[in-house]
Amino acid sequence: MGNVTLEIEGYNTVDDPTSEYIERALEHITPRRPSVFILTRPDGSFVQTAGSKIRLTVEARYMRPEGFRHLIVGVEEDDKELTHVAYSCGTLIVQKSEVLKVRDAQIIFKAFLRTGQIPMPYVVRDVTSMYGDEAG
Repeated sequence: MGNVTLEIEGYNTVDDPTSEYIERALEHITPRRPSVFILTRPDGSFVQTAGSKIRLTVEARYMRPEGFRHLIVGVEEDDKELTHVAYSCGTLIVQKSEVLKVRDAQIIFKAFLRTGQIPMPYVVRDVTSMYGDEAG
């Protein structure tokens, strides 16, 4: 694969992690530390998660020539009520349908490692506009 990296809060970056390594590493997510994991592909696109085993959120950023597209991953249910996910830097506000569990993060990270995409049946909400001019 070459140049794929896994960053784990409080630990050294891992180059070219395997699917198995990612799955095991994510088992250690806690709202204290490590609560942030980022898997980056060679083009700078990434998925990241923050939270705990039973309450986490996953985001994806796809790099494009004109900027990027930033997405929050969720499940099919359309529950737009806001809630929070606690992590080492405070809390993140997301929709209830965007609160996932560690197994979801493992599936998403492993698919992103293999294909660079968010797998079905997960859905995404485009939040690129939150980043203004940065997004391009």
